Amino acid sequence: MPSNQLADFLAALNDADDLRRVSVEVDPEYELAAAADAIARESADGGPAVLFENVRGSAIPVAANLLGANRRICRTLGCADFDDASGRLFSALMPEVPEGWAGALKLVPRISQLGGLPPRLVKTGACQQIVKLGSDVELSELPIPAIWPGETGPTMTAGQVHLLDAETGTRLVSRQRLQIVDERSLMIHWSPYDAAYHAFRACADAGQQTPIAIVLGGDPLLTYAADAPVPGGNDPLLLAGLLGGQSVDVVRGRTIELEVPAEAEIVIEGYLSPDDRCEQRGASASDLGYLTEYDSCPTVHVTAITHRANPVLPVIIPGRQPTEEHLYHKLTERLVLPFLRLLLPEVVDVNRPLSGGASRMLFVSINRRFSGQAQKVTDAVGSLNAFSAAKTIVVVDSNVDVQQEADVWAAVAANVAPDRDIRIADRAGDYSDPAAALDGAAGRLCIDATRKFSSMTYPGTRRFVAAPAPDCLERLIARASELGLRQGEP
Repeated sequence: MPSNQLADFLAALNDADDLRRVSVEVDPEYELAAAADAIARESADGGPAVLFENVRGSAIPVAANLLGANRRICRTLGCADFDDASGRLFSALMPEVPEGWAGALKLVPRISQLGGLPPRLVKTGACQQIVKLGSDVELSELPIPAIWPGETGPTMTAGQVHLLDAETGTRLVSRQRLQIVDERSLMIHWSPYDAAYHAFRACADAGQQTPIAIVLGGDPLLTYAADAPVPGGNDPLLLAGLLGGQSVDVVRGRTIELEVPAEAEIVIEGYLSPDDRCEQRGASASDLGYLTEYDSCPTVHVTAITHRANPVLPVIIPGRQPTEEHLYHKLTERLVLPFLRLLLPEVVDVNRPLSGGASRMLFVSINRRFSGQAQKVTDAVGSLNAFSAAKTIVVVDSNVDVQQEADVWAAVAANVAPDRDIRIADRAGDYSDPAAALDGAAGRLCIDATRKFSSMTYPGTRRFVAAPAPDCLERLIARASELGLRQGEP
């Protein structure tokens, strides 16, 4: 069932024997991350969540691999699978138009429920049971790990970065890498394509400070919502409320004019100064596991740290797929699909395979009706924020199961003429793509692997024939036992 705080989630995992407690001391410099990565890879299903109870140099435990398995994500969502969550979200946001007054009455409870799901301001929150201000702030008290060799320094990977767009008043929440500089400052790894970065730049250009809060923990869905490509002008905390079925309580910050989740484990408050030159360089591991260098890293000047009486620091270990980050991408894929079909009715299914980091490759199946339709779909899908990181998009016919990679590549082998069906399109640059240039646009490989109409192919009767005719298939099924076939095999 959904939880509104991390302690409840950990207790539920412990009861389900899905939590590994590590009581021996671990070093936050590389050892913790290596141990968490190894435990997550013990089994193909993502392994258990991990709670490091004794981290050298800190009294605060560290939790890792929290949503590193489909079953744990479904537990937070209170659903059977990702498609179940997708259908529920779509039904909530896009209810069918009722027929008559009786149907309208049935719709009222759903509308009322949506009205109660936006963030709710409360007077006090567990995240402020302990408050440290000014000179009492010491980031070194937090067991922030150094994850992989070569990174600039200890890195927060599960931080939910909150700030307001000064022009619209909209809350912006994103998950960014944050590296410790000293006791009261840290670097934030923003790419110039992030909406929050542009909100900061607008404040800096106006000579104004940008209040900022870094939230750690709380309902695990909050971390996912910070990672999700929420459309501009929408509150990510509303998405968390919709997915979890309950509104997110927020409380006012102690030193900044921002509201933060009341049930968070730890909140770091601070500001970005317009006077900072932002010339620091930082390096951290990307979601593909490669080291990424950031040319411009704004400095967060910390004014307060608030936390629960007994907090737990959550971390996400980036690395070779599959990891917790990649499952976030897969959940987004399924949540977006029903809305994608509204825009493009011909779309049947999509798959961002884990082999492509669940983000850099995209397979799309369509009901193809006219020439050029695959190119239309490729351009439209690639323009969406949810799929903009895809540097290879393959479009296949509806009878190809895009969840089976081998079937997709078989369609490429059979249906693609390179001079006709492959093109290179431009896309926005990608800082975390190890093959892309740091500046300027990047490229996207677009492959039309649909079967072509006869007028588009060379003369002849080329068509797929290695499948039995329907009447023959019926006879095989009827005679399965006498032919020695397993039931349903044909």
